[in-house]
Amino acid sequence: MNRGIFIHTIIFLLISTSLSGCIGNNEPAIIDEETIYPSIWDRHLLDWETNGSYSMVLKPGPYHALEVQDTYITVDTSSVWETGPPQAEVHLSYWLPSNTELGEKVPVIAVISPYFSYGH
Repeated sequence: MNRGIFIHTIIFLLISTSLSGCIGNNEPAIIDEETIYPSIWDRHLLDWETNGSYSMVLKPGPYHALEVQDTYITVDTSSVWETGPPQAEVHLSYWLPSNTELGEKVPVIAVISPYFSYGH
């Protein structure tokens, strides 16, 4: 295959997949027989709950966020620079849902930074 055609085909595939779902379908999302989310094009008209300290979802689930937890992690920086310190301490904040108290494994929202303590 000609290299130019191959490259153009790859670029076309990357662009077309990134745009999939963006054009057309203005219908509300139907999750189950009782739950219908408004169309994405109409959601800016909704009254959103904005008085909390974190984002809210359209339909509350059975769990709630636990208090933020944090720790400090020592990171090897010896290969990062010649004259800097061989290690650095970074702060990790993470939020877990209440079902993790029951031992369930879930994805974690984490903020890691050497510059600030986040979440307190």
